[in-house]
Amino acid sequence: MKFCLSVFTILASLYASLLYEANFQRQEVALFDLTNIYFLDSTHGWVLGSKAGLSVVYRTIDGGENWSRQYQSKEGLFRIKFADQKNGWVIGNNGTILHTFDGGFNWEPQASGSMALLTGLAVIDANTAWASGAKGTLLFTNNAGKDWMVKKVSTNVGISNILFTDSLHGWAIGFGTVMFTIDGGTVWVIRNSGERKQLSAMAFADMCNGWIGAGPVILRIDDCSSPFKEIIPPSQGQIVGTHFVDARNGWIAKARGEEGSIVHVPGLERLSSESFILSTSDGGATWRESFHAKSENDHSAWILDIYFSDLLRGWAVGRDGLLLKTVDGGANWKRIQVGL
Repeated sequence: MKFCLSVFTILASLYASLLYEANFQRQEVALFDLTNIYFLDSTHGWVLGSKAGLSVVYRTIDGGENWSRQYQSKEGLFRIKFADQKNGWVIGNNGTILHTFDGGFNWEPQASGSMALLTGLAVIDANTAWASGAKGTLLFTNNAGKDWMVKKVSTNVGISNILFTDSLHGWAIGFGTVMFTIDGGTVWVIRNSGERKQLSAMAFADMCNGWIGAGPVILRIDDCSSPFKEIIPPSQGQIVGTHFVDARNGWIAKARGEEGSIVHVPGLERLSSESFILSTSDGGATWRESFHAKSENDHSAWILDIYFSDLLRGWAVGRDGLLLKTVDGGANWKRIQVGL
C-alpha cells in the first residue's frame, strides 16, 4: 500500500511538472511581451519576457540572431543587467532580486528586505549594484548581493529607474522627480524636473549629458546646474525607451496603443498599436524618424524598450514577441523571432 502511494505521489508530481511546462510552452508559442533588453557588448545580450503571470529570460551570444530560454519564473520580472559575462541581476515584483554567477544559466534569489515593486536597476561592477522601486525604495549592495541595504531618500515617489555613469555619479527618476549623486550614493540631491509626469526612460553619456523621457517630450541635461531643457521630438506616442552611445548620438522609441471595447461586446475589443524609432546625431537638438510600424488589429507594433551597443548595432523589443535588430544605426531594421 505504501509502495502504491509512493508511486502515485511521484506520478502526480511528474504530471504537475509536465502540465506546468506544457502551459509554459503554450504561453511561449503565444509569444511573450518582451519588456526589457540589455546587451553587454555587440554579441552577448538578454531579454525579459512576460505573459499571463509568467516571466522568462532569453539569452543570445550571436548579437541577437538566435535566442535561448535560460530561466522562467512566476514572479513578474522587470529589468535585467550584467556586470560582465557571468555576473548579473534581475529585479521585479514583491522585492524580487535574482543573481547569477554563470551568465544566467542559474539564478539565485537574494534577500532584498523589501516587498516593494522594483523597476530600476543599476549595475556598477560584479559587487556593486542598486535597485529602485515603489514608495521611494532605494536599495544597494557592495558585496554581490549577500546584503542589500536600504538607502533613505527624502521622497515617497516611486523611483522608476536608476543609472550610474561611473562608480560615483548616478541619476534616479520617478513621477516628476529627478535625483542625482556625486559620491557613490551616500547623498542624493533632488532636482525639480518641472514636469508632473511619470519619468521612466533615461540615458546619460556622462554625468552632465543626459536625456529623460517625460511622456511625449525629452528633458535635456547638458549642464549639471542649469534648468532642464524641454525637447519635443516629432512623431506621436509616449517615450518608452532611449539610449545614447555618446554625447551626440542616440535613439528614442515612442509608442502608443489602444485597448478596449467601444460597444462592450466580448470578443470585439479594439486593439491597435503604433511605434516610432527616432535618431539624433546632435545631442537631441534635431531628430529623424528611422522606423515606423502600425497595426490596426493587435499590439504587434508596440515597442517597449530599445538598446544600442555602438553606433551601428541596436535592438528594440515590444509586445507580442516583437524584436527588431539593426546593424546600420537604425537605417534598416529586421524582425527576429524569439521564443518559438
